[in-house]
Amino acid sequence: LGLLLSLITLVIPSSAIAEEDYLSISFSKKNQVRTAMIWIKFKSHLIMNAKSSRSSRLPRGSQAKVVADQLTRRDPTFSRVGKLFFTQDYGQVAQCSASLVGDSGLIATAAHCVMAVNGDWNADFMFVRGYGSSDQDVFAIDCVALRSVWGENSEEEILEADYAFLQSSRENTFGGLQLNTSGIVPSRLRIVGYSDEHQDGRQMLELPVRVFSEPGKLGALDNDFGKGNSGAPWISLETPELFSISSHYVQDDKNIMWGPRFDQKTRDLMDFTSRGCRHQ
Repeated sequence: LGLLLSLITLVIPSSAIAEEDYLSISFSKKNQVRTAMIWIKFKSHLIMNAKSSRSSRLPRGSQAKVVADQLTRRDPTFSRVGKLFFTQDYGQVAQCSASLVGDSGLIATAAHCVMAVNGDWNADFMFVRGYGSSDQDVFAIDCVALRSVWGENSEEEILEADYAFLQSSRENTFGGLQLNTSGIVPSRLRIVGYSDEHQDGRQMLELPVRVFSEPGKLGALDNDFGKGNSGAPWISLETPELFSISSHYVQDDKNIMWGPRFDQKTRDLMDFTSRGCRHQ
């Protein structure tokens, strides 16, 4: 969904592992160091001191607001959101929104941000927490996991599984959003993340939305984020609870952003990833 593309050749990840209901891929410390050095050396303008060249004003009528540095410090929820950078086939650079969840350095994003529907893994994952703020920092990735149903069934079914988790290699001192799988979803949430259509995709935005439920998925009305919002967390207005992430919108109705409905399968995948993508 609206991935930012440019050409670069980076490190290819280690082999993928298929286990029961999950697909996972792990990265050695050597791979992590090589990946970090390549990002810093060749694409530092993407991940370092990320500031938009545009005005902080958004298009007239937009309900989104730029999350300023002082607001980020005042509300710790924003400190748990950032950007996930990665490469696709042929070395194309791409990015999605993502967020820290739980208390073990786990990161949530969309499944299509880590694997294409055809089963090709993305590579060179790097999470930049607080991207665009004065206190942004970088997380290397130990492993990535998603449900094996991704890419196997009909389009409708796989979109309901359009979420993935990444285990970072460092301790999370900021805390994470709390995954809510109760099935009880508020009628209003806020989407926090980035949009290619606003601020060059370089400043974190918050957008209040009205939410409705359908089997296996949630819809967010009042969407004007458009392209580049994949993986952005849908968060409670009052608490740091995570109810869904941005998956896609339909070209004929961009007003609605769709996201998967979280359930016990989501929590099971989260637990699997937090164990280093290993079964108990």
